Amino acid sequence: ARLLAEGARQAMQDFLRRARHELKAPLNAILGTAQLMHDPGPGRRDDIERWVDQLRHAGTHLSDMLDDLMVVSDSSVGHIEVRDAPLPLRPVVLAAVDVAGHGGSPMDWQIDAGDDALEVHGDARRIRQVLVNLLSNAVKYSPAGGQVRLRVVAEADTVRVQVEDDGLGLSAEQQAGLFQAFNRLGREHSAIEGSGIGLYLSQQLALRMGGRIEVDSIEGVGSRFTLCLRRASMGARVPAPRAQEPAGRLVILAVEDDPVACAILRQLALRHTYWHLVLRDRLAGALEQVRLTRPAVILLDSHLPDGDGRSLMSAMCADPALAGIPVVLISGDEGADPGMVRACVPKPWNIDNLVQTIHHLANATGAASAANAADTNASAAVRLAS
Repeated sequence: ARLLAEGARQAMQDFLRRARHELKAPLNAILGTAQLMHDPGPGRRDDIERWVDQLRHAGTHLSDMLDDLMVVSDSSVGHIEVRDAPLPLRPVVLAAVDVAGHGGSPMDWQIDAGDDALEVHGDARRIRQVLVNLLSNAVKYSPAGGQVRLRVVAEADTVRVQVEDDGLGLSAEQQAGLFQAFNRLGREHSAIEGSGIGLYLSQQLALRMGGRIEVDSIEGVGSRFTLCLRRASMGARVPAPRAQEPAGRLVILAVEDDPVACAILRQLALRHTYWHLVLRDRLAGALEQVRLTRPAVILLDSHLPDGDGRSLMSAMCADPALAGIPVVLISGDEGADPGMVRACVPKPWNIDNLVQTIHHLANATGAASAANAADTNASAAVRLAS
């Protein structure tokens, strides 16, 4: 038993050590861009918007990777959520280049991201994830300053995204071992770091989207990895309808203790001037606040300093006057009463998704009205309930 426990501990240590490299590219993009924004230099203020986009892309990619590392560690790749919908390919490709381009040595990038009108079937988040892995590998296994080429090729039913480099290349034996979890193809003892899960996970994601990854490589010459995706017909994509802004004043109670999350909510309330945001940082007094303000929507973190936020929902269920108020879990936890939890917007938040969720629930319940609030003296958009 002790030997089994030691083996399991060693396997976990190896997994975490190998996973370290996979996290470095987006972290480098985040930290490097933040430093550029801190001291942009003379005449560089126009670059701020582009740098903010880089932060957003890298942060989203890092969040996705953390989620998937947990899944892979449990050998549950089949449980990863993969959507299947028509989507424009070009912005996904450019977002992937933006992340991968900040993860290694300076390279000569040759990018042909395809036409704006070209669409594929799949999941934008997963396509970006696969492409970041392929591009990061091209950088990692190429000499500094080498060339990395990306080209989108549209065929009748298939779209091919080719990532080509002039790096180390792969032997026939190494190609036979591709797409196996934790198999670094004999390079685990080299100076090039890696986890051995990137290509394995990428191929699994491609297959889940009805596609695949193909490889053509010559040892000592270079490699070309091709992500094959199903092409979507013109007009197949129907934009999702956006929720209308609720009529009247919208009272939102947020039970959240994280200062940064609270700051984000305050900024959103300043942008949406019809919001009346009430903030509480703990469970104590939260139920009384619900009774006092009768909010249109409650944003609830389940991990609070004085207990599990879901206990608030249990108390609301016991009161018929409060049981119909929709609750949005903003920490992504599951296991709460689905009759109370109308949606989950896990951290890190997609801000647009959070706002749309709030508006949709407010419209669905017809709760956006000045009559929602017992406190009619609400000149400030945000106040902190004590």
